[in-house]
Amino acid sequence: MYRKKESLPYLAQRLKTLRHASGFTQQRLADLLHIERCTYAFYESGKSHPDLGLILRIARIYNTTVDHLVDPDYD
Repeated sequence: MYRKKESLPYLAQRLKTLRHASGFTQQRLADLLHIERCTYAFYESGKSHPDLGLILRIARIYNTTVDHLVDPDYD
């Protein structure tokens, strides 16, 4: 079940963890997603969150699922 208040902070942390593990910079991810680096930085900080379409694209970049990105009970 999607729990917005729990999932979004988890998403921010998961994005940062996956980016570090992959060796990408925020700029590289932003370029792959066709967004500004500061927008991506807001996603990682939890100040903003991507829409579902962008979450799907992020999941594809990391070869993972949307559930893995947004569900704190996944793993």
